[in-house]
Amino acid sequence: SKLPMLKDANRDYLVKTVSTALFELTNLEKTDEFMSDCIDLSVKIEHALFQFCGNAQSQQYMEKCRTIASNIKAKNNPEFRFKIVSGAFS
Repeated sequence: SKLPMLKDANRDYLVKTVSTALFELTNLEKTDEFMSDCIDLSVKIEHALFQFCGNAQSQQYMEKCRTIASNIKAKNNPEFRFKIVSGAFS
């Protein structure tokens, strides 16, 4: 699946980082459907963050972006990633 372009470097970075980390680090079968699901989830996460902060250039957005990306990429945090891909967070 192809990553959507949100026409903002910060927003695109978050979608790419989150979708890649979810796909690569979650212990599930690596299928095209799962990659598509990871992209969809990353877009939803980014959209919620953008709605919350209102501006992808703000310090608040960038701090939250780094926190989200860091938590999802943390190799010692598989439960967090699984909760995201299983829909435990909404």
